[in-house]
Amino acid sequence: MKNSNQKHTFIFFLFLVSGTWGSLMAQPSKYFGTEGATETSVIGLQAGSGIISGDVDFMPFVQGGLYYQYHFKRWLDVRAGINYGLYKGADTDRTGAIGSNQALNGGSLNNPPVNYTNTGFVYQNYQTSVMDISVTGKLNLISLFSPKYKKPFSVYLMGGTGVLTYLAKTDALDASGNIYPYQNITTDNPSEVKSLLSDMRDGKYESFAEYEKNSHLFLSGGLGFRYRLGNHLGLGLESQVKYIQDDLLDGQRWKTDTETSENNDIIFNAGLIFEYLF
Repeated sequence: MKNSNQKHTFIFFLFLVSGTWGSLMAQPSKYFGTEGATETSVIGLQAGSGIISGDVDFMPFVQGGLYYQYHFKRWLDVRAGINYGLYKGADTDRTGAIGSNQALNGGSLNNPPVNYTNTGFVYQNYQTSVMDISVTGKLNLISLFSPKYKKPFSVYLMGGTGVLTYLAKTDALDASGNIYPYQNITTDNPSEVKSLLSDMRDGKYESFAEYEKNSHLFLSGGLGFRYRLGNHLGLGLESQVKYIQDDLLDGQRWKTDTETSENNDIIFNAGLIFEYLF
């Protein structure tokens, strides 16, 4: 299923890029930022860190993407991109709500099954890989309010939509395929628990975390700063948030065995951008 999703995602991305290029080429516009510049297109690379804000404590990890961008108006750019992120998290508090969690109660999500019902609790952890394709509009604020602005520095807001697919896994079994002896951890001190868990686990996310549907539409918003280095190079910073109708990006949604959390998970990304303008 994962390979099929990635194949369909890639095909859809190529379709978006070709469609965006065809519609926008009909209205050429000079790229702002350098006196006399004629560049209208950008190939960009974004790389940085990201988190999933959800029900499990997050640990910032890696993410990045590649995009094509066209200067549609003096104050508006349109971007089609593909992005990938690897996100991690781990709790130092016990979670006793495992009776309904098919990834931890011996259900059918995993082979071999992962069953912590006799232990009565776990320390939640996850590693989630996320890939998405998106179409994003960029509102260039300085050029919007200063029509004669031609300096190389730009500030912009972003907003868009796309399709996201993810796979959440958890380190639930040791190298021999046995559940971890979490009952041996008798302290509540977070730093001590973290150290004990690090010594206990093998660091391999071999088991599926709970999920229902791992492909979704999403909405995104963000803020960016960019500086043009001559006619063909740009360097900047971007931050972005992605809203998804799913509470299982971190593999956890249960407050009790019968009650789920109220909020969906949110992805936050931030990083450097490197652009070639032509």
